[in-house]
Amino acid sequence: MHTIKSITDGLALTLSGKTIAIVFGFGNLFLTAGILSLINWRSRDFNLKKQRRKIRLVDLPKGKPAVAPIVSETV
Repeated sequence: MHTIKSITDGLALTLSGKTIAIVFGFGNLFLTAGILSLINWRSRDFNLKKQRRKIRLVDLPKGKPAVAPIVSETV
């Protein structure tokens, strides 16, 4: 299959090359979604804060936030 026109000024694909690239892109998208669903199919809780507390890898900060909220001034 002739899929590349020229590589002198970058990758110039023919129509069949562009079609193949798009098909592979969508195929990989669905493959990735399938793999992620297989990994997470038994997970009941996606609460990351609760999971961090449970496995004790990260201590949650307590007290004031690191960045103060923006207070709008009215004139």
